[in-house]
Amino acid sequence: MNGDLHIADMQSFLDDDADVMTPSPGAQIGRTNREAVRRFFAGHIGCTNVECAKALSLSPMAVGRHIATLRKEWIE
Repeated sequence: MNGDLHIADMQSFLDDDADVMTPSPGAQIGRTNREAVRRFFAGHIGCTNVECAKALSLSPMAVGRHIATLRKEWIE
């Protein structure tokens, strides 16, 4: 069924100490890496995804995904 939610699909989880949604560890890492990519390209205009990936110890594919997410921000 398409409406089923699996734990791997969750972006957040309830904190044990409070009734608030907290980003999952994977979502936190993704946000941190996305901000690092944003800062890198802001200071290195014209660099490639591969150069960014090497500088940040990420894969070029991960950098590409972060760039796609950042571009969506421009549209919204």
